[in-house]
Amino acid sequence: MDSDQVDLPDADVADAREMPVRTTPKRAGTAPAAGSRHLSDCVAENLRALRARARFSQTELAERMTSVGHPWSRATVSDIERAARNLSLNEAFALGLILNTTLPALLDPRGIDGQDDRAVDYGGGRILPAEVASDYLHGRTRVSIPDPGTVSVEGSTQGVLKAAAKLIEAGKKTATKRPAAKRSSVQRRKKQ
Repeated sequence: MDSDQVDLPDADVADAREMPVRTTPKRAGTAPAAGSRHLSDCVAENLRALRARARFSQTELAERMTSVGHPWSRATVSDIERAARNLSLNEAFALGLILNTTLPALLDPRGIDGQDDRAVDYGGGRILPAEVASDYLHGRTRVSIPDPGTVSVEGSTQGVLKAAAKLIEAGKKTATKRPAAKRSSVQRRKKQ
């Protein structure tokens, strides 16, 4: 036997599958900022649409998730589709495989048709316009929060300008652009 290879007896593998199921956190009960929604709301809507596109009932999707090691019931699917329950990363990954989609598509605030323009509240009433969040999720732009109240966007000049305009429109923010770095920083105006 190779020293890098470990063979587990079948009993050990079965025992590993019977480990206690971890539950995911429930919604904290916080409301998103006006005119926006939480990412879990986006996932709920996308899951409903993707499940319908795949022509799965809630029960069929639950059975498929259970078959890949996530013991779901029809009620679990219903809870997620109502944003009453969050997904773990492992569950989201499995859903993407089962529904023949990508994780960015499952999370995309623009929806599976790319038409939803509602902003995403990523915490504490801080929002990103749907288009900026979508571009970030799909790797078209880089978005970071270097300090509270500032959103930094990097990407193509056109993408950065479009993101800065959306951020200004959504949050009454000011923007500056540094063309050499193809970077735009957008700061929230402070109320005086």
